[in-house]
Amino acid sequence: ISLRLERDREIFGVLCDDLAAAALAHENERQSFLSIMGRLGRWQRLLAHQNAGLLSTEEVRGLIGELVVLGYLLDSREAAPRAVVEAWEGPAKAPQDFRFRKLCLEVKTTSLRGDGTVRISSEYQLYDPARPIILGVVQLKEAGKETSSVSLNQMVVGVASRLDGEALALFEGKLGQAGYIDLPAYDEPKFLWK
Repeated sequence: ISLRLERDREIFGVLCDDLAAAALAHENERQSFLSIMGRLGRWQRLLAHQNAGLLSTEEVRGLIGELVVLGYLLDSREAAPRAVVEAWEGPAKAPQDFRFRKLCLEVKTTSLRGDGTVRISSEYQLYDPARPIILGVVQLKEAGKETSSVSLNQMVVGVASRLDGEALALFEGKLGQAGYIDLPAYDEPKFLWK
């Protein structure tokens, strides 16, 4: 791989560091190769999805809110993990963040310091002629070094640890669709929620 445009030097450096870390994480050549190919695939999805930049602060907050709800849904065991991940359509910019067969769930993320109001960007977020829609609000507070606070990277690892097989592969694909790849830049800030 080589850098073609000087303006992409920063993200190219992050890509190279990430690939090197993936290669060094394994003891044999085959595992290293498979790890690098997997990482390249994720980078390719990320770079095809957006303009090679990091998620904005609002995108990070929104993704954390969706992951909080995804975690609750997985913990509830009301549906199989694969069905929960399949229903998560926020990364695809669907009208609602979760679309199950019998209901939809729209997730809004606000600040704990705010008054609790949420912004609805489209009337379609709260309308589906075939299913009821639940509006879920996740209140986030940016936290310092508090032990219970969690970064976006930690949140992703926490949800991924509850999945395996096809559900995990589907989850990783949806993260790429959302523009996420596990980069050190997402180790901060950390959040608390309720």
